[in-house]
Amino acid sequence: GNLVSVQHKAAYGCCVYYTYESVKVLSQPFWSSPTDPGLAVRCLAGAAAGCGAMVMTYPLDIVRTHLAAHQGGSSSVGILGMTRRLWESGSLFRGLGPSALCQMANLGLNFGMYETLQARHLAGRKTQRTSFAVTLMHAVPTAVASSVAVYPLDLLRRQYQMGERRGAWDLIRSLGLRGCYRGLHFEI
Repeated sequence: GNLVSVQHKAAYGCCVYYTYESVKVLSQPFWSSPTDPGLAVRCLAGAAAGCGAMVMTYPLDIVRTHLAAHQGGSSSVGILGMTRRLWESGSLFRGLGPSALCQMANLGLNFGMYETLQARHLAGRKTQRTSFAVTLMHAVPTAVASSVAVYPLDLLRRQYQMGERRGAWDLIRSLGLRGCYRGLHFEI
């Protein structure tokens, strides 16, 4: 399960940062100023990056999830065996919609908030980089806020991948709103 996790993270990271920067540049006519994309463009670029990366790497994500859960009996199935199993059962793309929506919201919020905080901190300063401490002051609350905001979507995404839920209302009805945040402390 670790090899597919590494492959997924590498491919996902490349897709995220390439898409984010590309969308930000393509959105230049909508920037707040000639040198600042602004919060809306950053959020849009982050959302596009999350959706694009999820769509491009989804098969690896669902294979990783199933390998980690040891679905279907044998834990020695391997990446190719699990991929074949999921393809043949029609499950290789199950949950793609909620997964893409989850990553759009997560990365849209994350990039939008983090880069806006960084830009405001650097405004009027000679340096173009923040210190490690300042980066942490911006990154930690941004990551926590985006994780809290999208946690129910992430729970729904995982349950769709494993074939356990039919829809968002089913999740809310069975767990209640408070139950949709069960396990959040592990995420943060």
